[in-house]
Amino acid sequence: MADLREKLRRIALSNDLVVLARACSQGDARLRARARLRLHEITATPLDDLIWGLEEAQAQLALGGSDHQEELEAIQNAIIAKGPEAVPLLCTAMKNTGFRARAAIPGLLATLGDRRSVTPLLEVIPDSDPDFVVTVVLALGRLGGHRAIAMLENVVEEDMLYVTRVRKVAAQVLHELTLDPPEYDEDDLEELPPGPPPVRSEMIE
Repeated sequence: MADLREKLRRIALSNDLVVLARACSQGDARLRARARLRLHEITATPLDDLIWGLEEAQAQLALGGSDHQEELEAIQNAIIAKGPEAVPLLCTAMKNTGFRARAAIPGLLATLGDRRSVTPLLEVIPDSDPDFVVTVVLALGRLGGHRAIAMLENVVEEDMLYVTRVRKVAAQVLHELTLDPPEYDEDDLEELPPGPPPVRSEMIE
């Protein structure tokens, strides 16, 4: 019984969506119920609050708070769980150069796999931060498409605009993309809807 109580306590405090998803379909009925409740609590968090939390966790991590890494990953998982609805607000935050967690956003967009994020990624690739540009290049590689390939070719060729490390990453991604070209027609690419302004506009405008 003590072991079950400890498991219930851990589930109630967990932010790991993978662990919670597994717990929803395995083990004791009480564990399954607790896991479903915790999963609902996490994914029911408003999206703008999750992005605010992403910013805060990244700031703490930058200050040397290594214990915030798990919190950062949990927030990222919760954002991914939101699905396509997360794309417009993520793209808005990504364009804000003052947003400390912006380097995590291209990877989140690539994981979501929504084609609407291709255009915003293309728009931010001329950024002055090489580390950020690398994350954008990698995201474009995961999303693929003719426009992504054209931009990556431009990055590789423009030695006056992009540092060597960025160009090398772009060349590798481009090589992988051209070996396995996209199957979809980008003429059907959707644009981001205008959408309402974010609640925490002071952070991501």
